[in-house]
Amino acid sequence: PLELKNLNNSKNFLLKLNQFNSIALGAAMIPRENYLSRIRPFYDSPFIKIIVGVRRCGKSVLLRQIAEEIQRQGAQPDSIIFVDLDDPSFHIRSSCCFCVLIVLY
Repeated sequence: PLELKNLNNSKNFLLKLNQFNSIALGAAMIPRENYLSRIRPFYDSPFIKIIVGVRRCGKSVLLRQIAEEIQRQGAQPDSIIFVDLDDPSFHIRSSCCFCVLIVLY
């Protein structure tokens, strides 16, 4: 479990959890052009984007496609953070601690 006192290892911890650094992004995905075309205008906006849907409807696939697009536009893979909050090794209970981790990343 990660605790605030162990933040020295936070970047390595997040890199391990960050699936965008370890998965072939375009592998076996059906292009979601309808959704992507609606989201693209907001890629560079400062607003937080929220994608909601029922379980297993393709939210993570859509996020991977967005990550792939912005990487093709020049974003570095380590500038994209994907954290699976269902991962059993991710034990951060405080939003403050999570924010600190993201800033340190």
